[in-house]
Amino acid sequence: MTKKCKKCGSAANGYSYCTTCGARQDRIPLRLILIGSLLVIGCVWAIWARRRPAQLPLQSVHSTVLPAARWTDIDRALNDSHRMGSAMASLEAMIAERGSYPYAERLLANLYYQEGLYSKSVHWYRIYLAHSEMDDRTRLWLAKSLAAQGQIQAADAVVSEILLRHPNYREALRLQIKWMESLGLQVEMQSKRLQQLDLPGSPAFVVHKR
Repeated sequence: MTKKCKKCGSAANGYSYCTTCGARQDRIPLRLILIGSLLVIGCVWAIWARRRPAQLPLQSVHSTVLPAARWTDIDRALNDSHRMGSAMASLEAMIAERGSYPYAERLLANLYYQEGLYSKSVHWYRIYLAHSEMDDRTRLWLAKSLAAQGQIQAADAVVSEILLRHPNYREALRLQIKWMESLGLQVEMQSKRLQQLDLPGSPAFVVHKR
């Protein structure tokens, strides 16, 4: 139904003023509509903010914010063979503070492997892989650590797990052949597979770290 001007009776056509006589029409100003919309948005935001879990203050989560100075000190220690033990101890302390620190866990495992401390490298690789299950490049280093300890069967089991997900992982396949031969097992099938992978045009191996 078309509204009419109360003064002259002409069609108002939705304008704030009558286009015939200029009389102001009874229409809600756009300004009020905008103000009302802002009030509704403000109320919705206030309700959402009250229901959202409160964020912890920075001082209560200090263990997750590591000063750059600590990393600088560790980095310097890693470049000094006489301070390597101190660097690894600092990394363990940082991990203990946070409870879980994947980057430091993997770094620590790699350092222990380089130092020939294979039991500790196995320990830290397993901690890291417990929450980085798809990092099969690092899992291969776990297998190498186990083999370095003389646990060939355990190392072969880890490599078999990797090859189930990545059958074209050449390095893993070569290590499996080596370890299976040391156990006196047949490796004909694995050797044929490796030969196929070494042919031109074989699929590239791609696996991403966490």
